[in-house]
Amino acid sequence: MIRFHGVTKRYGEKTAVDGLDMTVENGSVCVLIGPSGCGKSTTLRMINRLLEPDEGTIEVDDKALRDYDPASLRLRIGYVIQSVGLLPHMRVWQNIALVPRLLGWEKPRRRERADELLDIVGLDPEEYRDKYPAQLSGGEAQRVGVARALAADPPYLLMDEPFGAVDPLTRATLQQSFRDIQSRLKKTVVLVTHDLDEAIYLADRIALMRDGVLQQFGSPAEILTSPVNEFVREFVGSDRMLRMLNTVELGAVDGWSGADGSRPTLRDALSQLLSAPERSIRVGLNDGSQEELDFDRIREMVLP
Repeated sequence: MIRFHGVTKRYGEKTAVDGLDMTVENGSVCVLIGPSGCGKSTTLRMINRLLEPDEGTIEVDDKALRDYDPASLRLRIGYVIQSVGLLPHMRVWQNIALVPRLLGWEKPRRRERADELLDIVGLDPEEYRDKYPAQLSGGEAQRVGVARALAADPPYLLMDEPFGAVDPLTRATLQQSFRDIQSRLKKTVVLVTHDLDEAIYLADRIALMRDGVLQQFGSPAEILTSPVNEFVREFVGSDRMLRMLNTVELGAVDGWSGADGSRPTLRDALSQLLSAPERSIRVGLNDGSQEELDFDRIREMVLP
């Protein structure tokens, strides 16, 4: 669990984060979002002590960050950045195993862990373990970056716009891969993004910030259906109810074909329904059952 108690960070006369109170529950994904300069990346970097707060306290596992040794703390927290930052002179498996090497793991154990993680992020170990970063596509490099962050099995994962530098199709595939990985590993994740749709799709809780101040902290559905002020209402947009459709994932939709590995949502079902000759469409639900959806049923599923 990560707790912020009255956390403030200043740069000269500018207050980047102002009196932040927030709790990130174990095993959940908290997405920080807001306009440029709102303080989301500053908040992220204070968690692993790349930056220190000027006021307030951040706790990890009920222990104040100032009581941790910074180097030891960072070995327990995975960190994924937009530019990936793979070391060009190291092979893929060596990049993944960097933190286990620092922790003193034996080489066979490091190689085994690298292969395990390549498989988890959807890359064939036989094909990728001995490649160099320059031989990877942007999406492949980002997957390796996620694998590296998970190498020592840290309980916490920080992600600073991890999918922002790839094309939309690759981004959708990486988002789905991340959801699949998180469903298995249940890490405590804090993720920064500029993309509201990404936040809605990935988050258990969204922290929407403006000028260093937390405006609203809640589930995607709460942010979309119950904005607490005019800023939040404008940020989520007048089409916020359409965005709600992306919060409900389905198993399958007749006639739908999306990004490789991605799953359809109610928004995809609505798109198919609008072009269907009938007034309903068959979908598969996540429990394996099937259902005929019409417009009224879609509305019920979004606003029960």
